[in-house]
Amino acid sequence: MGTIRVPLSEAVTRLGVSERTLRRRLAAGTLAGVQVATPQGYRWYVDVDEAPAGDAQAVVTRTPDATALLALLARLDRLETKLDLLLARGEQPAVAQTRPGLLPRLRRLFWA
Repeated sequence: MGTIRVPLSEAVTRLGVSERTLRRRLAAGTLAGVQVATPQGYRWYVDVDEAPAGDAQAVVTRTPDATALLALLARLDRLETKLDLLLARGEQPAVAQTRPGLLPRLRRLFWA
């Protein structure tokens, strides 16, 4: 099985990782790809393994399950709400007491 060159958006689906992760790997040189100039700017093309003909399942299995993703997003929303309530009351979440550096990082991630 050989490799083919696909747009970055398709490589995200084929490899099952985020666009940001692919861009980091391209910048680090751990993933092969080329940047092509277009009238709208530069566009990345990534070298990925060629899926055998009729093997659509190989791509689908690496695509995140929408149901699981929605469940994780709902849980994240509940946790953010709970964290907001704790912070509004001036309380520190239990995890902040066991891992002191975690709360500032969470604030930068979610409230920056």
